[in-house]
Amino acid sequence: MKWTAVFAVAAALVCLAPAETRADCPPGWDNVNDETEAVLCFHFRRAKATWDATLSYCNALGGILAKLTDTLHQKILRHIGEESEAFWIGGTDLSVEGRWVWVNDGSEIPKGPPHWFLCDNEPQGGSKKNCLCLFPPDFYFHACTCDHLYYGICQL
Repeated sequence: MKWTAVFAVAAALVCLAPAETRADCPPGWDNVNDETEAVLCFHFRRAKATWDATLSYCNALGGILAKLTDTLHQKILRHIGEESEAFWIGGTDLSVEGRWVWVNDGSEIPKGPPHWFLCDNEPQGGSKKNCLCLFPPDFYFHACTCDHLYYGICQL
């Protein structure tokens, strides 16, 4: 009889415990947020492909090619760690040379710090480098040739 009462109390405590408000990311996706109020799901594709192929891949997964604004860039860098390969992200100037935008919504990508690599005056490359990548070892934004084969970062 005592055990029944103990189990009943334990069950009641479980039912009264606050529900977890933070949803998990789908299988194959990682939450890169270190804060508890929001989930930021990213998929790190570690199969090399062109920018267009990576864009299609992310869309097929129900996501976008990553849009790294504000502190999200730093969160991704912490998640990448010591990686030695470049990653495609969702920026391009294919529509208008020199006007860098996020492909998913057309919003402009500000040039300069803190995201762009300044030592080589990025973005550079004219009409030959029209797709945005994070390039090692610094993983700042770099203008890259779209048909190079790199890893990719998808975002939900």
